[in-house]
Amino acid sequence: MKFLVKKQFLFFAVLFTLVILRFFFIDGGATKALYDFDEARYAEVAKNILKTNNWWVQHAGGPDDVKGLYLWKPPLHPIVIALSYKLFGVNELGVRFPTLLFFLGNCVVLFFLAKHFFQKQKIVPYLATILFIFFPDNAFLYSQGIAEQQLLFFNLLALLFAVQKKQSFSIVGGLFWGLAILTKGFAAWWVPALLIIEYIKSKNKSDLYNALLFIFIGLVVALPWHIFMYSQFGKLFIDNYVLVNTIGRSLGAAANIAPFWWYGAWMTWSWRPLIFLIPFMISSFKFQNSRFPIWFLLILIPFSFVKSKVWWYIFPASIPLLLLSLDVIMTNPFSVLLSVVISMLPIWEMGALPIKWQMAFFVLYVFGIFFVNTKIKMNATKELKNSAIVGVIIISLLFSLKTSTQNSDKNKDLKMLFTRNKTFDLSTYKMPYEASLFYSNNATIKRDDLNSRYIITKREYANNVENNYWLIDREGEFMLMKKMR
Repeated sequence: MKFLVKKQFLFFAVLFTLVILRFFFIDGGATKALYDFDEARYAEVAKNILKTNNWWVQHAGGPDDVKGLYLWKPPLHPIVIALSYKLFGVNELGVRFPTLLFFLGNCVVLFFLAKHFFQKQKIVPYLATILFIFFPDNAFLYSQGIAEQQLLFFNLLALLFAVQKKQSFSIVGGLFWGLAILTKGFAAWWVPALLIIEYIKSKNKSDLYNALLFIFIGLVVALPWHIFMYSQFGKLFIDNYVLVNTIGRSLGAAANIAPFWWYGAWMTWSWRPLIFLIPFMISSFKFQNSRFPIWFLLILIPFSFVKSKVWWYIFPASIPLLLLSLDVIMTNPFSVLLSVVISMLPIWEMGALPIKWQMAFFVLYVFGIFFVNTKIKMNATKELKNSAIVGVIIISLLFSLKTSTQNSDKNKDLKMLFTRNKTFDLSTYKMPYEASLFYSNNATIKRDDLNSRYIITKREYANNVENNYWLIDREGEFMLMKKMR
């Protein structure tokens, strides 16, 4: 037992050291300028928590924020960032350090989830952790100050306790599920849904009782903030939190509108090589072992119906896909090697072909693999398993590093521009406003407002306003301009 604990400790110590080194020295998580939209907005809301000392009601000064209030999402992620600011200051490291911690926490929780689900295969938890670290989407999500790693951590931790099927564990699991709701609201819905489905399969009344207890505790944790916000802001809170941010996205009222099958295309681009194991997962499907496919589809299908699509909405579906993949690696390693080779073909690169053609080729691939799998049978020898494991790890690492190189420091010049200029009455013009609001240290910012005293825009749009504004400073493609008297 002591040897096992030492082995696990050494495993995590080595991996965590490599992850932390990558965070600081490859991905530049501590210094790279904030990204517009979600990351910079969370950073600004957290900054305002410290300014107002109000930890329940979130404030922001963007043009989308009614009366200076940020009512779209729950407060837990900005609160965590605000606490990080107290340690590291109001800077990029303060924004992203919590994400790094939650990512490391997810590695540990996933290890023990895999250990629970694959009790006879001792190597699987270690493989699950390694593949999760190298999962391409994590190359971005572990080093950005958005809520996805925190949400996944509380959801996975809630699930880890819930699957123990004991009353006391269901209470603890419900507590963590409540924290997941306070991180990103309705995005935490799939955990209790999975537990209810487990009850339907087992028809065990104790499973139903534990699931209901889990849900009850979660709501006890999450509802007080929602009730407080409704008591303070009434219809304004409902309009923004429910109608705009949740129902509006579902019905296509928000941006990023994409067709139903868009996530399928994203997975063929970004979830390689694991997504290419899907045909083998389907061919080996058994109802009694259906937990992982149901978990995967429970996240993928509802979000596919949502008209507003962002790739990280389905990020939690990567966990059951990863666990399914490990099952295939252990039982059908030849299929794994074949899929790894196919996943490297250039036709799957984003933009190589129109999306519909890529999806058509993927469907042909699925049927082709079914045919090959029926004609070629190879024993799962130890050598073949080892080859499959090494192949998947290497290709996953390569795709992960490739994703890292695409995470450019695109707001570096914007950050530099604002280190020299502290402005007021500021508007962005033909560009996002979130990072400008954070770096300018303004209380508010406007968008495309040519009555503002100062505007910041990109070089390509400067000619549109040169008759009313004159250039006072520039950095790279960003230009700060002042209104002529």
